[in-house]
Amino acid sequence: MAKEQQASKGTAHTNLHEQAILDRRLSQLEVSIFITGLFCLFVFGAVFFNNQIMKNHTVQMTSRAQSVADWIAASHKVRIRNAGLTPERCQRAQKPLSTCFQDMVAPGQPLEGLKNIYSADHATAPAFAFVDVPHSGDLLASCRGLPSPIYISAPGQSWEGRLENWTGVIIVQPATLLDNLSSVANSLSVGYCDRKQRLVWVGSPVSF
Repeated sequence: MAKEQQASKGTAHTNLHEQAILDRRLSQLEVSIFITGLFCLFVFGAVFFNNQIMKNHTVQMTSRAQSVADWIAASHKVRIRNAGLTPERCQRAQKPLSTCFQDMVAPGQPLEGLKNIYSADHATAPAFAFVDVPHSGDLLASCRGLPSPIYISAPGQSWEGRLENWTGVIIVQPATLLDNLSSVANSLSVGYCDRKQRLVWVGSPVSF
C-alpha cells in the first residue's frame, strides 16, 4: 500500500513538473509573439511616419514651385503693360532671360522667402536655379542632367555653376527657344528637385 502511495506521489510530482515545463514554454511563446507584434508595430509606424514626411515635403515643394510660377505670371501682366516691374532687371529690354533670374532669393529680391526645406542650413543652402537652356519637354528627369549654364541662388549668394546635391531646389527653365526679355512671349516651366534629385514639373509652362 505504501509503495502504491509512493508511486502515486511520484506520478503526481512528474505530472506537476511536466505541467510547469509546459507552462514555461507557453510563457516563452507568448513573450515571443508579443515581441514580434511590437516589432511589426514599430516597423509599420516607421514606414507610416516616413511616408507622411515624404508626402508633406511633396506638398511643400509643389506649393513653393507654384508660388514661383504665380510670381512669373503676375510679372508677365506687368511686362505686357510695360509698367515698372520690380526688380528693374526683369523689365522689358534686349537682354537674355538669365539677366532677370539671378540672385532671386537674396534679401529684397522677389523670392526672398524661398528656402530649401531639405537643408538644415537655410541661410546658405541653394533654393533656386535658372537653367538657361530650353528643356526637352520631359515631365520627369534627373536634376543632375540639367544642361549648363545654370544660375543658382542661395539666400546669401548667387553664382553660375552646378550643384552636387539638387534636393529641394526650385527650377525655372525656358520651354521654348525664345530667350529675350524684351518679348512677352517667353514661356517658362517651373518645377523642383525632389529628395531623389528627380526633376518634377509643376503645372503648365508660364508666360513671361
